[in-house]
Amino acid sequence: MKIIRIIAICIVSSLSLLSQNPLEISECYKLAKDNYPLIKQRGIIEKTSNLNIQNLGKNYLPQLNLNAQATYQSDITKVEISIPNFPKLATPSLDQYKLSLSANQLIYDGGIIATQQEQAKANVEIENQKIDIELYKLNDRINQLYFGLLLINEQLKQIDINRKDIETGIKKVKPAIENGIALKSSIDVLEVQLLSLNQKEIELNSAKNQFFQVLSLLIGKEVNQNTKLQEPTIIQIDNQIKRPELKLFDSQNKILDLQKDLISSKVQPKLNVFLESGYGKPGLNMFKDEFAFYYIAGVKFNWALSGLYTSNNEEEIVKANQEIINNQKEVFIFNLNQVSKQQSEEINKIDKLIEVDTEIIKLKSNIKNVSLSQLENGTLTTNDYLRDINSLDLANQNQILHRIQLLQAKFNLSYTLGNN
Repeated sequence: MKIIRIIAICIVSSLSLLSQNPLEISECYKLAKDNYPLIKQRGIIEKTSNLNIQNLGKNYLPQLNLNAQATYQSDITKVEISIPNFPKLATPSLDQYKLSLSANQLIYDGGIIATQQEQAKANVEIENQKIDIELYKLNDRINQLYFGLLLINEQLKQIDINRKDIETGIKKVKPAIENGIALKSSIDVLEVQLLSLNQKEIELNSAKNQFFQVLSLLIGKEVNQNTKLQEPTIIQIDNQIKRPELKLFDSQNKILDLQKDLISSKVQPKLNVFLESGYGKPGLNMFKDEFAFYYIAGVKFNWALSGLYTSNNEEEIVKANQEIINNQKEVFIFNLNQVSKQQSEEINKIDKLIEVDTEIIKLKSNIKNVSLSQLENGTLTTNDYLRDINSLDLANQNQILHRIQLLQAKFNLSYTLGNN
């Protein structure tokens, strides 16, 4: 019963492993972005911007001021003229008191507040796009790790194939040794090669573990030797540049356009209405020495004409900054075009190499098969057989390398153009 239970557990575990979907590179892109600590800044930026916009909007509300004042002065203005049949004017006290509440309501500000709110929104776009740029760079790191792991997996498969060829050679040469046709050292040569393959396998598995550890940290998900990687399909390249940096350049230009609007708004006239109500001694009548309620209401027009002195120069400065940003955009696109042309040429080169690899492998496979037959008949030494095996192995390794390089080159070109 115990043995049956163990077998059942093994079967269930095997089925569980088989049911796991292979890890895809597109999933790694998404997991890396979701796991990257910088993503947390989005919420903070959004919250800060909303508070800033709300504060700016409150400038449209009446601006209230509560004032209280008590003074004592050494002298006051007196009217000492005596007019017949006219009551004598009261002399104000040396101590005076005032408590007032004033309200100032903005009617027209030339569009300053509205422009400042648009600037706050544009700043959020810029900060989010900076985050997008940093997150997009993760795709390049994923490419390096993912295709590095794919290459190691293919190299490990090739080691297994090479090992089987050598083991087949050992089986073929054993009868020749037993019949005295070949020396025992012939097997020793092949077994040494098996040990060398074991060493190479150890090195590749160690590198694979390191790659998986870094990938686990990057995507926030545990992946290891048991994780299957889905080899990406050949992608169609869209030659249109869609890098997030381009959006950043556009947003920077947008905020400079708003800066020009703000300069124009600041030289516009301003209109306010105001109301002040209070209680004091004296009230508005300075010749009535007693506490009294009072109010003052009116309209205030203000036009700071001095702003016209510098507005033209300020607009020229903004235009100059826009020219700098446009130039930076041109340089960025120019450099991307250079890189993409080099990468396209690299893709064409690897395509041609793979075609040649196929022919080389076909011919060297035939040579290896003939060598195995000769080894079995005792007309070929194990060193010569091993040479042919290694030659075929090198051809296979080259094709593996070129195939993975082709995939990576296409994904790198896609990354350069912003299609990932």
